Amino acid sequence: MTTNEPNQSNQKNEEEKIKKIKHQLALMESALYVSGRPLDLRTLASVAGTRSKKKVRKLARKLVEIYSNRESAIEILEVEGERFVMQLKSDYTGKVRKLATRPLLSAGPLKTLSYIAFRQPIFQTQVVDVRG
Repeated sequence: MTTNEPNQSNQKNEEEKIKKIKHQLALMESALYVSGRPLDLRTLASVAGTRSKKKVRKLARKLVEIYSNRESAIEILEVEGERFVMQLKSDYTGKVRKLATRPLLSAGPLKTLSYIAFRQPIFQTQVVDVRG
């Protein structure tokens, strides 16, 4: 056995740890993106595949640091109750707010679909009689 083998093994282990941490960070980032609301440490731990709240807290704070160093419109913040949220920086919210509040359906079609869902099965003629 040469003296390089233990060194290579340690280097490989270190590379695997770094790869795992990057993967966990990406999973947590993804969860924060899709949730659209603050997530607690337990939820983030579940997503990251670990039980350690201490480790998840450290990873989440690393994400906060990464995003604060970016020149991006998006930020990750720690909020009350050891929860973390991904959101738009306040400098940008006023300019794009109208895009976020536009509903997919207006009130009329939404009421019609609600009526159909509540009364199903229903004939089209019945819907027309009620909704016009």
